[in-house]
Formats: sequence, structure tokens, C-alpha cells
Amino acid sequence: MEKPRSRFTEWLVVRDIRFLLTRRIVEIRDGFLAIRDYRSPGVENRATAMGERHGYSGEKLRMVVEAAVLADALEAKRSGRSPEGVGTVPEREIEKLDVSTEIGWLVGVADAFIRSPVVAEVVAEARRGRPTTEDPHV
Repeated sequence: MEKPRSRFTEWLVVRDIRFLLTRRIVEIRDGFLAIRDYRSPGVENRATAMGERHGYSGEKLRMVVEAAVLADALEAKRSGRSPEGVGTVPEREIEKLDVSTEIGWLVGVADAFIRSPVVAEVVAEARRGRPTTEDPHV
């Protein structure tokens, strides 16, 4: 039979989990910064229009758009497309957010990245070559 953990040991385990989660959030945000020059405002506009047509709104729409922009930026980097040099990452005032709020945001973006038809359309568009217009209805 395993000896029960002390309160101090339990505190360390909980503290360690919080530290590991915070560290993972920082690593993910660093990844966002690494591809920021590949982010496209045109993709953001098109993804917003596509998302609205698919019935997304509010926070869910913002998550889907962020996932689409990230997917396009990753595809651009992978395919050797030149960075657009936009270099912006959406303001989320991370300092004011708590860990659980940020985890919720990142999980929502990850879910959209995997499941949203908008993201799939944006990636397919990127693989075919971007439309020549910035019209969000393209």
C-alpha cells in the first residue's frame, strides 16, 4: 500500500501543475510569435466572412478566425511562401487574463483548428494559392 502524501507534497504537485500549464501557455504564445510575419489580414477578413456564413458569432467566431489565420500562417511557412511582414498578433491583454481563461481560449482555438470547416477552407485556399483579391466574399 502506498503511503499517503503529505500536505506539502500535495501543494507542490498542484503548484507544479499550475507552473506546467503556465509554461505551456507561454510556449504556445511563443509559437504564435514565431509565425506572426506570416499572418495575413486578408485571410482574417475572409475567415470572418466565411465564419459568419457558417453561423459562428461572438467568441466562437473569434476562435475560428484565429485558428484559420494560424493555419494559413503555418501553411505559408511550410510551403516557403514569403512572409507578408504584417507581424501582428491579436491583443488579448494576457497579463489581465487568468490561466483558466487563457486555457479556455487556446482549447477553443485548437478545437476550431481541428474541426472547423472554415479552417479547412482557408487551408485548401492556401494550398491552391491565395485569391488575388482581399475581398472577404471571395
